[in-house]
Amino acid sequence: MKNQNIGMSGKGLRSAVRNSISAVVFVFAFALVQTAFANNDAPKTTAPNLGLQASVHPTADPFRVYVSAVPVENKSLRVSLMNDRNDVFYYNRYWRLDKYRRSFNLAELADGTYTFLIESGGQRFKHTFTISTATVREVAVH
Repeated sequence: MKNQNIGMSGKGLRSAVRNSISAVVFVFAFALVQTAFANNDAPKTTAPNLGLQASVHPTADPFRVYVSAVPVENKSLRVSLMNDRNDVFYYNRYWRLDKYRRSFNLAELADGTYTFLIESGGQRFKHTFTISTATVREVAVH
């Protein structure tokens, strides 16, 4: 049996095959994207939970601080504020929480050393700070 020429040269045939493959890949990719969105299985853009992440940072008000935390996945979050004698001024436990952020007013606390203790999944974060009242001596002549 002889090879029959179907009217395409080698270069034209390669181009037609390449275009056909590109079209099939495009249709397949489009179908995957449509299926993912239809099933609400769109790719997630959130990072995996790497463990307890926490911070304590100041606000514009000098007597307030923000406490922020991301607990260990599927674990509770415990937040405490205590002084150096282990007197507890704040304690709360949270379940099924993705993120925690709270502003604390520290204006009513007496001078001393305090610690925020944040715990989740056996991991701990401690932030110790001091409150002190400075006395300013001045002479005011009117």
